[in-house]
Amino acid sequence: MDIRFEQPGDASAIDAVQQAAFPHPEEARIVELLRADGDLTISIVAEIDGRCVGHVALSPIRLAGQPTAGLGLGPIGVVPECQGQSVGSQLMQAALAASAQAGYEWIILLGNPRYYQRFGFTPASAYGLTNIYDNSDAFQIVILPGGSAPASGGLIEYAPAFQNAGA
Repeated sequence: MDIRFEQPGDASAIDAVQQAAFPHPEEARIVELLRADGDLTISIVAEIDGRCVGHVALSPIRLAGQPTAGLGLGPIGVVPECQGQSVGSQLMQAALAASAQAGYEWIILLGNPRYYQRFGFTPASAYGLTNIYDNSDAFQIVILPGGSAPASGGLIEYAPAFQNAGA
């Protein structure tokens, strides 16, 4: 398996991954809109035998209306026939490493706490963070190596693509 940053010409393969990975089109539309808006900060693909089988997107977020040292992770998708083969785990590790290397301090996401805790994610509510989608334990944060937690709590705002895609 090869893990690499998105390259020109990957958009249609990434769209196909996100379409296959989710039962509805919103995730694929989010990636498309992030790219169009210039908000696809980090985009990483997984390939097996030259075929794109996984993708993860990271985009800017705001805290209480202000830019942050954090990123929002998602969507992350793996084609069904490759799920359970560590593709998602390798994408997550690459996303965490690329974010830290780029100087970001933390990442937030919405996802299954039992899955994401293995990557160091904990409930964002412990830091006083909220969002408009889901404030259960599915809303999580990880502090990246060398990073520090947000200095204050507040409302996390995702890139406009998330609302514009109908997610």
